[in-house]
Amino acid sequence: PGSALVFAPTNRQVLLDITSRPVVPLSVGLGQTNIAALVPMILERYHYSQHPLDNTISSKFLDRYIEMLDGMHLHFLQSDIEEFGKFRNELDDLLEKRGDVRPAHRIFSRFLQRLTERVDYVGELLATEKFEFTGNDRYNLDRRKAPRPTDLAEAKQLWRQHLRYEILQDKLNKEKPADIAQRITKRYSRLLRSIQDYDADDVFELYLSALAQVYDPHTDYMGKSSLDTFN
Repeated sequence: PGSALVFAPTNRQVLLDITSRPVVPLSVGLGQTNIAALVPMILERYHYSQHPLDNTISSKFLDRYIEMLDGMHLHFLQSDIEEFGKFRNELDDLLEKRGDVRPAHRIFSRFLQRLTERVDYVGELLATEKFEFTGNDRYNLDRRKAPRPTDLAEAKQLWRQHLRYEILQDKLNKEKPADIAQRITKRYSRLLRSIQDYDADDVFELYLSALAQVYDPHTDYMGKSSLDTFN
């Protein structure tokens, strides 16, 4: 009370040093198609539950994959989730009958798009906005059960609040404003680059791991590179 913490970046060079790359559709090879059709059969026959890959599993599969990408409900809009809903009762048939993993790439591409929008917006805020901490507003860090933003405007409000939290944390640690901006810039740059570096194999592995975890939370699918690293 009676005091203020103000973050005002003075150097426009703190803009995020990221060149946003276009979202390029990832190719699906024949090997992935065969594996995608084989994994459901293995889970149905040899997993201890022996649950058939039906619409119930398909629905949980979709939810699990979305949560693996955006567990804190920071990126996907509610309209994105509604759009993905058309896959809810189709993922089982697409995998078993055709080894089709295109929904995985479509959902991942949308996640990358939303993350890029967030990083760009954070860059704008760091360069232009003052942040004051004089009120009694609250921010819930654990958003796993929180509703998703309804549209991009609401998402930006959420991203701004999260950024304010990050700035305040560094401010309370006695960091200088310029150092705070650079620290946050690097953090978001690393986050975006790590997702941009995903290739078709990475998305494929994440997708089938989501399916495996529906059967059991301790079950994962490992692609060749992950298996080699594990060994």
